[in-house]
Amino acid sequence: MRVHALWLAIATVIAANGLGLYGVWENRSGAPDADIEMTSRELRFYGSIEEDGSAQLSMEWNSPDKLFDAPRISELKLQPAGEAKPVWVALEYGGTSWQKWSQGVERLEGIGEQSRLIAFDAGLDPAVLRERHPDGRRVLIVRGTAVAREDGFGRIIGIAHPRLYVPAGIAPNLVVPQPGKGPRYVVRVRSGKKFVPWIADVQPGAKE
Repeated sequence: MRVHALWLAIATVIAANGLGLYGVWENRSGAPDADIEMTSRELRFYGSIEEDGSAQLSMEWNSPDKLFDAPRISELKLQPAGEAKPVWVALEYGGTSWQKWSQGVERLEGIGEQSRLIAFDAGLDPAVLRERHPDGRRVLIVRGTAVAREDGFGRIIGIAHPRLYVPAGIAPNLVVPQPGKGPRYVVRVRSGKKFVPWIADVQPGAKE
């Protein structure tokens, strides 16, 4: 009986791993939905390398505090002062979203070190959101959460996949960023059919 239970547990683990690998393959098959070069400002490395030589990067992003007004809150089916709900989030690297956000916080200390990845829009359907923002070289679409506040405005409060895996083959190109030193490496981020991002490459060097 114990042997049967052991084999059942092993089979369950193998099936789960197989499904996970199939999901990764399905997401990455075909042309990517997004293919964006970012820097160490947006994907932070904190110096930890795993035993297998791989690493993880933390995706850093910013967003306006009053991103959604009442009509958009209604469109996203959020309840004022209610619980956070899942949405699809559009993140723009640089561009007008960064310009507007940085102007609003221009006195913030260390503004030059801030991530230029800005959550600037959201929706309930990723395909509709992509149609609204078709530039896959600048806009990344991911799952996230939004909330409406008592003051009548709403904002993005979280994104899925906040940490991205770096394979051992390219992890040595990572350098721990130092304050005031600017970007230390360039990261190529792609997203696939399921709008799940992954790191395709890391190269040392700066990019403004």
